[in-house]
Amino acid sequence: MNIYSPYLIITICLIVWGILLLRKYLLATRSFEWKSTRGVIETYDIDEQRGRVFVVGKQLRYLYEVDGEQYVSKMVFPAVSPRSWTYVVNFNDRLFVGSNYSSGDLVDVYFNPAKPSQSCLQRGGLNLIKKELNIWLSIIFIAVVFSIMT
Repeated sequence: MNIYSPYLIITICLIVWGILLLRKYLLATRSFEWKSTRGVIETYDIDEQRGRVFVVGKQLRYLYEVDGEQYVSKMVFPAVSPRSWTYVVNFNDRLFVGSNYSSGDLVDVYFNPAKPSQSCLQRGGLNLIKKELNIWLSIIFIAVVFSIMT
């Protein structure tokens, strides 16, 4: 077997991606230990190009304060980045934002005491991470089996 086999390279890439997803999973789990403070919701319409995807919807962000310092975040769940496809699909939706949040709402904001800029509105989000993790683990398994068989 050639060490530069495309299957081997794909397998290594997928394993790295799996490790990144595992880190997200651990972050989501640890968010249940974070402290909380009060924050204010801001919502605004979006109609923009993000890479190859055109996004139309309602975006939210929130402002909060920890130890006299102000922070702004868009994180709904701790491990789902606003730049990820999971965020775009689940949270840039007029129905999601409109039915859950309005500009000016006071909400609980959960933040990492060791890094207050890291925050979320809802702790956990494990179901989103588990779905993504299961998909990637399945792909890794198929890639490994296919690379072994050739």
